[in-house]
Parts: sequence; structure tokens; C-alpha cells
Amino acid sequence: MRNGLCYALAMTRRSFVGGALAALVLGRAAWGASRLGRPAAPASELRFLTSEEARLLRALARRLVGRQNIEAAGVIERVDQELALSSSSLQGRFRALLSVLGSRWAALLTAVSWRPFVELTPEQQDRFLRSWMRSRIGDQRAGFTALKRIVLMAYYSHPQSWEAIGYRGPWLGAAEREPAAEPAVEVRL
Repeated sequence: MRNGLCYALAMTRRSFVGGALAALVLGRAAWGASRLGRPAAPASELRFLTSEEARLLRALARRLVGRQNIEAAGVIERVDQELALSSSSLQGRFRALLSVLGSRWAALLTAVSWRPFVELTPEQQDRFLRSWMRSRIGDQRAGFTALKRIVLMAYYSHPQSWEAIGYRGPWLGAAEREPAAEPAVEVRL
């Protein structure tokens, strides 16, 4: 784990945000798997994110995950827990990314609106995120990718999301579970 974060810190400035947060996601995935049964901290107990940052991250996560049950999966709390355990360098970079994403200037420069991300309509938010995803500026694409990875890691590491994607959980202890049901839809290749 420590080597992954050190590697991320040695990356070029251009790819740092995406690489560092990807290392955070991958490095913490195994560690997080052992904590899957534990509930995420309640929103009132955020350890790293401020309430404004949590509000922005919640709006971003709703658009990235595409489901409204991010609260039930504890996405914001899980991201907060992971970041609270990360290096101050990674924390600073994530905080800077949220600061840029939440600014009025970012929305204006993406030709969406003068309002910050949390005040945009869902369609405007999608257009904003698409512009970051498809940007010609590498740092914007890297920031979008890093944000998407950490949000999706937090969402899909929660057992509540597993049923929606047909995942039956970790294979450990699988012999004790019932066999999987046949798919409802026939898949043709």
C-alpha cells in the first residue's frame, strides 16, 4: 500500500491527480474489503470533508453513479473515511479538485452556467461532467477520472449496490450461500 502511494507521488504533475487517486482507490480496495460489513460513519461524523465539500461530492456522486441511493450506500462517508486515512498530500490535491469543481468559474468555463455545480439542473450537471471527461486539457480529464474512480469504488464496495449489478459478494464463504438464480434475460453473443 505504502509503495503505491509513493509511486503516485513520484508521477508527473500532469497525471498526478488521476494517478494518485487511482492509487488510493486500488490501494485501499483490499483493505476496504475487510471492512465491508461495517457501516460507514454517519454524515455528522465526517473526519476529512467539510459540510460544503460533502454537499458538492454528494451532487457529483449522484450524477456519476446514476442512482439516488448513494446515501444508503454511504458513498460520501466512505470517501471521507478513505481520505481521512490518506497522506496530507493526497488530501490537499483532492480538496483542490473539489474546490475547482465547485467553483462558479468552472461552470462558466464549461459554458454551462454562472452558478456553482450544486445549483445546476441535472442536465447542466451532466453537461458539466461530460465537458471535463472529454476535455482537451489533460488535468481536467485526470481530475474527472480520479473523482469517478473514488466515487464508484465507494459505491460498489457497499453490499447494497451488489444486487443491482448481479454480484453475489466476495467468494469467501460462498459455499454457505444458495446457488445463483438463472438470469431473467437470455443473453446472446
